[in-house]
Amino acid sequence: MRVAVLLLPALLVSMDLSILFVAAPAISTALTPTGTEWLWMMDVYGFVMAGLLITMGSLGDRIGRRRLLLIGSALFGAASALLALAADPWTFVLARVLLGIGGATLAPSTLALIRAMYPDERRRRAAVGAWTVAFTGGSVAGPIVGGFLLEHFWWGSIFLVNVPVMLLLLVVAPIVLDESRSPERVRFDLLGAVLALPAVLALVLALKRVTGHGADAATVAAALAGLAFAAAFVLRQRRAAHPLIDIGLFRVPAFGAAVTANTVVSWSTAGMGALAFTFMQTVHGLSALEAAVHALPTFAGTAAGAALAGRSPTAPVPSSPSPRGCSWPPSGSAASRSSTPTPRCGRSWAGSPS
Repeated sequence: MRVAVLLLPALLVSMDLSILFVAAPAISTALTPTGTEWLWMMDVYGFVMAGLLITMGSLGDRIGRRRLLLIGSALFGAASALLALAADPWTFVLARVLLGIGGATLAPSTLALIRAMYPDERRRRAAVGAWTVAFTGGSVAGPIVGGFLLEHFWWGSIFLVNVPVMLLLLVVAPIVLDESRSPERVRFDLLGAVLALPAVLALVLALKRVTGHGADAATVAAALAGLAFAAAFVLRQRRAAHPLIDIGLFRVPAFGAAVTANTVVSWSTAGMGALAFTFMQTVHGLSALEAAVHALPTFAGTAAGAALAGRSPTAPVPSSPSPRGCSWPPSGSAASRSSTPTPRCGRSWAGSPS
């Protein structure tokens, strides 16, 4: 029961990273954003969340992870309702920013609570594996759930589905979850938190501008500002008595390789997802649901991969599943180049007459 309460927000946070993939045509028709506005509508949630994850994880250690979970649940639910009611692109962007802040509180607090609930290594590994399936699988489930909702309701329904889950979490979590925080009473590194977010957002702005405007003065300025904030953040973490993250971890080969591999996989998955669903709808004429069901094998593969990684031996090479896992996606991408999605396949998967 307690694990299930923590898996639901992890699933929804990840779903909202990808649910726009399948809803892009409907939202673009309704709100008529420019190309730049649409990029911000799509990406700002993930980038705000990425920029705040370390900060919120550290904050939860200080103020209590359950308390942070409840704060994030309220914000996530309110932002979801605002998204559903957005009438113009920049209201949509603002709501996605608030959703990103809420998501940045939910992801680290749920995982930290799970780790604190299971002191036994074997049970903790199983629980973390379930969290991994929920979080990574949510990015695959997002287009599927979104496709189903768009088949029957208006585009705002893909965000309103978050609201009852967050309300349920606000009621149930204080009853079934114990508070958890770091046993060490240390000060929160506010300066480090202030430096982290602009470093991410400035670099993202530079990447967005270079695609539309080239390497002009504003693009170079944004890139330099992002690098300066990033360098200041690293310097702060190396000198702080109680840093948000131990920079020395990146000198551990297994840790550095795992972070790099996950970053590459996340970027490639997000890029392919953003293009694939729109391509299947606009070029091949598939409906939102038909396009979404083509992701079902990916969802099954995600669950299988997480289960296999969790069962892999922890010695002598803890990172041994990673090289094998990283070798499979290129094979799938190569195979997808020779395949053509068909409406008949989508309708058959969806249970509609073909």
